[in-house]
Parts: sequence; structure tokens; C-alpha cells
Amino acid sequence: MFADIDFSQVRMVATDMDGTLLNSEGKVNEEFFGVFRALKEKGIKFTVASGRQYPVLRELLHPIRDELSYIAENGSVAVENDEVLFSKPLDAQTVSDLIETGRKTDGAYLLLGGRETAYIDSREPEFLEQVKKYFASYQVVDDLHDIRDREILKFTVCNLKGAQKVSYPAFEKYTDRLQVKVSSPIWMDITDLDANKGVALQALLKNHDVTPEQTMAFGDYHNDIEMLRSVKYSFAMANAQSEVKAVAQYETKSNDELGVTFALKALLSAIENNQA
Repeated sequence: MFADIDFSQVRMVATDMDGTLLNSEGKVNEEFFGVFRALKEKGIKFTVASGRQYPVLRELLHPIRDELSYIAENGSVAVENDEVLFSKPLDAQTVSDLIETGRKTDGAYLLLGGRETAYIDSREPEFLEQVKKYFASYQVVDDLHDIRDREILKFTVCNLKGAQKVSYPAFEKYTDRLQVKVSSPIWMDITDLDANKGVALQALLKNHDVTPEQTMAFGDYHNDIEMLRSVKYSFAMANAQSEVKAVAQYETKSNDELGVTFALKALLSAIENNQA
């Protein structure tokens, strides 16, 4: 499937998590870890890039958690060896404005993402069920406005009536000064205009003296587009949104068909053949 692609220059792999490396049950297939080890021995570095919290990402990839670089909160923060290399928090007034817009949006539940924990002001069971799926640490507060002066990396809206249909139109007015990204059917994330997976990845590449031409990336949703555009070897999953497939150079199998691992095996074979 990828036999005609010259992977010989690749030195870094960056992958999204949900809908990409993770299967539909939210788990990493064990086969990935074996391929990861083999590629690491060849000098390939790995970055995971997600809208999830940094502590959650470390737990999901527990067997190799200390061997990875991390882009969390949709590119608002990049971490390596527990050192923050890149961070773009939202300012307090912006957070307040977003809270007020959210409170006027039909069906919207709001969440403020800090570096170590998230903050919510609703105890509705349908919302808490979703929060517990994706956030390892969260606090319920009386008023989100009381949290606005803390370091808020991401403003998130959960809407069971639909992120694209209901949430995005309510917040579209902010797109001239903020990143407003639908990240799943019910979740939408808002970050600083200069905070996205692509910008954060460039900071990590610079730290490793790796170029975009030496980088491979995988994604499936709108919040992956900047990252895919920023590298030479960009892969959309078979299950990716059409807009993502339009910007990616290549397409691999779906997340449930282990599409990331499938492409990484091709990378490994190319490296081994080049060294033979």
C-alpha cells in the first residue's frame, strides 16, 4: 500500500489519539508497542498529539509513557520529560467572554482545561459521564468565572445536541482571534489563535533538530488539520473526516484496522531495507 513512498528521511512520528491511534473502545492495540520499540531502536522519535489532558495521555500510553513527547489540550501545551516546551494559555477576559457565550448556547456544558486539572460547573449526569471518559482529573466549582485568572489552556464545550450543528455556530464569531475546533461529534475546543497541534509540533521538532520534511503525522478530525499540513508525510485515517482527507498526502486504514501501526510497519520496513 505504501511501497512507493520513500520513508528513508523520517525521524519523527506524531499521532493523534482518539479515532487515530486508539480504537473505538479507546484503547491502544498491543501490536503498536512492539512496532514502537523497533522504530525507537532505529532512532525514530514519537510524539502523541491530542485534545486530552497531559496526565491522561501518559496513562493511556503507560508502558512507554516516559519515552514520548506530548502535545496536549489541542496544542496549547507541549511537554517532554515533564518539562513544558510550549504553552499558550487563554487570557482571563477571553475566558469570561467564552463562558457568557456558552451559557447562552442551547445544550452546552462548559469545561475549562488547566494543565493538571479541568474545571466544570455542572453535575448533570449526562455531562459527568462524558467528562469521566476523557478527563482523569476535574473539579466541580460553583462559578467558572472564579477560575478565569488561573492558567486556562483550553475552553471546551460538550453538547449532546451536536458540536458542529449547535456549538460551533454559537462560537464562530471568535474565529478571527481564537482557534475554534470541533474535535468530535459532541466536543468543541477553543484555544489561543497561536495554539494548535501544528504549532506545538514545530516547537518539539526544533527541540530535536528535526525538520517537517523528516516528520510523519496521523489524524482523523478537524483539530488535526494544522498538524497534517505542517509535515511532509501526512496520513488521514480511513475513518477521517472528509476535510482531513483533503489535506493529507496519504490515507491509511481505519483506527479499528490499526491504520497507524500498519503505516509504521511500512516505515520500519523501509528503514530496514535502506540499512541492508
